[in-house]
Amino acid sequence: MLYSLFGDSFALSLGSSPFGFFGSLLICILTRVLGGEITYSQTLGVIGYCLLPLLLTVIFLAVLPLPFWFEIFVKIVGTLWSSMSATSLLLISAELEKKLIMLLYPVFLLYTYFISVHSGV
Repeated sequence: MLYSLFGDSFALSLGSSPFGFFGSLLICILTRVLGGEITYSQTLGVIGYCLLPLLLTVIFLAVLPLPFWFEIFVKIVGTLWSSMSATSLLLISAELEKKLIMLLYPVFLLYTYFISVHSGV
């Protein structure tokens, strides 16, 4: 029980590290192209910090046995929560608020990959 609760959470955060570093680099480049003043280390910090909703989602799904359709709903909500949090932290200035959607999609894809690593899909 302990491994199923924490083992998958660690696999979510550690097992996808190379792709997380590469994905964060692409998001950093995209943010800078859109006009944001952010460094790679700041991007890594934001992406890592916003993994918390996904980790809470994984722990919630490990503790409670839920129907398949509800699990999918919880994963989508956790992924959207992480994506919106990361995007809002990356685009702090007011003039970049108009470009939210252009950065939200790649961030959402990165977090979708992270949650699919946990799901085994």
